[in-house]
Amino acid sequence: GEELADEFAPATDLSLDIAASGVVTALGKLEQLGLADPGSSGMALMMLGMYATPGEGEDSFTSRVEMSAESGLLVNGQPMQ
Repeated sequence: GEELADEFAPATDLSLDIAASGVVTALGKLEQLGLADPGSSGMALMMLGMYATPGEGEDSFTSRVEMSAESGLLVNGQPMQ
């Protein structure tokens, strides 16, 4: 409940910046090698679209994850529940 949430609230604001490149290319290659099926790759790409923003280069993505007692957990400014 609320008591548990208070126990795990961060004492300070936290943030994590993530950058990835070549993810779409890698998923395509995994499919070609038979190591990933199209459904799994599609799900991964959908999740990437939900939680990442396009980076500066082609096939690159970034995300910012933030946590604070005031705003809770945010990914790219959007609250996560």
